[in-house]
Amino acid sequence: MAFKLKNFTVEAFNRDVNQSGDLLAKYRDWSGYRVQVSALIGEAFARNPKTGKALVTAAGTLNDIDLRFLCSKLAMLTLSDADTDGMEQGIARQGLSDAERGKIEIHKTDYTGANGSDFFGKLETLVNREVSAAEIADYLKTAMSALADAPAQVFTERCPLVISCPVYTQLLYTQIEVFLRLLFEAGLYSHDDLNCILNAAYGAMPGILRRYNAMLLSACEPGGLLVLLSDIIEMNRDGEAYRKARQAAKDGCLDVQKAEAMTAQYGSELSIIGRGDFRLKTETLQEKYLLWPFDENKAYLVYACLANKRT
Repeated sequence: MAFKLKNFTVEAFNRDVNQSGDLLAKYRDWSGYRVQVSALIGEAFARNPKTGKALVTAAGTLNDIDLRFLCSKLAMLTLSDADTDGMEQGIARQGLSDAERGKIEIHKTDYTGANGSDFFGKLETLVNREVSAAEIADYLKTAMSALADAPAQVFTERCPLVISCPVYTQLLYTQIEVFLRLLFEAGLYSHDDLNCILNAAYGAMPGILRRYNAMLLSACEPGGLLVLLSDIIEMNRDGEAYRKARQAAKDGCLDVQKAEAMTAQYGSELSIIGRGDFRLKTETLQEKYLLWPFDENKAYLVYACLANKRT
């Protein structure tokens, strides 16, 4: 029997992730986090009061973004994600007026180019040809390098303000992990084989992250500002990292020095790589660390940065 992926696209995957759990409860529980995010975005408006339009990337279900706040400051707001249903539901959940909704446009975007290149379809074909793990690993290296080297320009118009919601840990790698889990459950490859494949994917991820950052910069007009949000530590609510974060937090923010120490100990390497590349390409104006109470089991430490492009 042939191995068959069912609707394994970037859009479908993002929709499943974005819309898991009680979204209304999340919207309610994330109110304090949204206030902190809005405060950082407000710093961008304070620096450039004439900002008329903005772009939000990796918008998801929008529970972490206060749309009413943004609409009060902007004439136009573009929301971008692979999951258009999630964005529409997020807009509806925030109860905007017709005038506020009229300022918003939705942009369906695959930030990696995986859909357009039939990335997972080709993986499925390799599996059905019963190729070795080494051949799949080689495919991943080649295909992901090609995606990383593709032009980063995605948005036709540049904005004076670009806001990126947390996404470094979700760009392709998480989907590959799920794909390999399906292979393991189907008994098609050994644990060691799958580790070999996963290591190949991991080694190619820095290029994917650099391309995403390049896309952010290409979407930002000269002299514009960027707000980067990145989940940098995933924490179990009953774990040591979360206990330390709660003890160090004040009004949902952590002292930068303490947060950096925690990042060195518990941080996601992909997020750290993405953040490092972003810092190289921009000039940091302000940064802080936010405690994001994701759900009843999990929380994140989020790196939040206001920056402009290096000239």
